Amino acid sequence: MTTDKSQTYDVLKIPDFRKFLFGRFFVTISIQMTAVIVGWQIYQITKDPMALGLVPSLLFNSGMTLAVAAAGAKLAPKLREHMEKTE
Repeated sequence: MTTDKSQTYDVLKIPDFRKFLFGRFFVTISIQMTAVIVGWQIYQITKDPMALGLVPSLLFNSGMTLAVAAAGAKLAPKLREHMEKTE
């Protein structure tokens, strides 16, 4: 597949897409900065490198728990309906 150089960046000519792209870039940078600052504060408070490892794992586990709970809440009525049909 060959593309002209002029076609490669055509999408950047759309003003709304440029706004979206720059907005997403700055949100990503700000999230990374927040993660560094939180890690720095945790280390300053605890002086324990183990705490730096525990915080991301706790955040991941809480996020996964909420995702599983949300999926279960979405699928529970369908599962109940299926179970009633098979009885």
